[in-house]
Amino acid sequence: GSALGFSGSLGGGMKVPIGKRVALRFEVRGYATTTDAAVSVTCGPGCFVLFSANGWYQIGGTVGLAIRL
Repeated sequence: GSALGFSGSLGGGMKVPIGKRVALRFEVRGYATTTDAAVSVTCGPGCFVLFSANGWYQIGGTVGLAIRL
């Protein structure tokens, strides 16, 4: 058999100045990969939509010090 999986990532960050040439950096990223997905649609009386997925999910973050010379 064969399988079809989807993968995606989302991230963001911010820089907080603590001086004229120094700042703190914060970053967060999230990753998701589906290994088993199911979609069910019935558009009759009461229109029924269902989506479910299993997979791998991960979140990571970093904190850093930025110095501008």
